[in-house]
Amino acid sequence: MPVITGNAVAARNLSRGEMSLMGGAVNSKIKNMIQEARDGDSEIQVALGWLYHEGREVKKSFRKSFYWTAAAALSGINRIVYYNLSIAYSLGRGVKRNDYKAFLWAKRAAEMEYEDAMLAVAWFYFNGMGTVQNSCKAQEWYEKILAINPRNVSALFSLGQIYFFRREYDDVREYFHKAYKINQHVRACYYLGRLFLEKQ
Repeated sequence: MPVITGNAVAARNLSRGEMSLMGGAVNSKIKNMIQEARDGDSEIQVALGWLYHEGREVKKSFRKSFYWTAAAALSGINRIVYYNLSIAYSLGRGVKRNDYKAFLWAKRAAEMEYEDAMLAVAWFYFNGMGTVQNSCKAQEWYEKILAINPRNVSALFSLGQIYFFRREYDDVREYFHKAYKINQHVRACYYLGRLFLEKQ
């Protein structure tokens, strides 16, 4: 499962929060942002979630980050917010860890064609985390990713692994070779070596 890297949408919206303010003006601006977020401004909710997650201009708090991210998600703001909520549940950041809820929020973002979330959903299916283990559904999600982005190395490598463990060697070489060719994927090279040895 990928780890959170921050919220790109929130980062773009921080100009509304004027993060460049200094001293007491910051506290005043944060208070105003909190009030706007309480009044239902979903962009400000996203920004506050990111600020609390990163500890920017406020004391770092995963609990408060989760609270504001969840508020934004319930507003139906966007797929990145849904994915960040999935990560919070998956890692237990600011909320009790819950693989089932992590899976559901990732799936919601994945259905909006957010690649990171699509990878997460495939991973959940492949590993049986938060849902019933199902390598066929994992395969479907990896294939959906490649339909959007044929150069997604994680999807190529993961599909290669699925075929390798099924011993469907005709397909396996293609995926590992593509993953290796795109960025010298070390593990893909390792599996290509294993494939060569197993076919001897």
